[in-house]
Amino acid sequence: MNTVLCAVIVLTSTAGGLSAYADNPYIGQWALTIPGGGPGWLGVEEADGQLQASILWGGGSVKPVTSAKVEGDRLVITRVQVERRGTAKGKRITETIMATLSGDNMKLVTVKARPDGSEFGRAEFTGRRTPPLPPRPDLSKVRFGEPITLFNGKDLSGWQPLKDRSRN
Repeated sequence: MNTVLCAVIVLTSTAGGLSAYADNPYIGQWALTIPGGGPGWLGVEEADGQLQASILWGGGSVKPVTSAKVEGDRLVITRVQVERRGTAKGKRITETIMATLSGDNMKLVTVKARPDGSEFGRAEFTGRRTPPLPPRPDLSKVRFGEPITLFNGKDLSGWQPLKDRSRN
């Protein structure tokens, strides 16, 4: 799971994303421990004077949120999704995520609302600012060694299983 999270952070990193810390402490990238213990990721940036955010919730793809704004000392994120299962299948569910900061730690609360406004699915979780990424390596300086033949083109002789499955 951490590998997926790291890959998402690397793939979605933006140059200079940390430069606006002084103006808005929420700007940056956040590793989330979402309800149920799964991995998540939140990226917040400012573009044309507006906050924009993207989120990864437990897996799949990073998706933009419907809105992101700072109200007082908290970040308020809204995402609207169409329910895909159960009795609410096909109905629009609005999720509001509210976050507060203590240094590089984030406390978050999520609440979902049905189309009639009734709330459900309230949960608390945490986040932590991810450190800035190092500069990109200069791949023009990479020198490869001699290739290693892994497959003889005929059979798996020379290969060994990681686990002997005959003992299950």
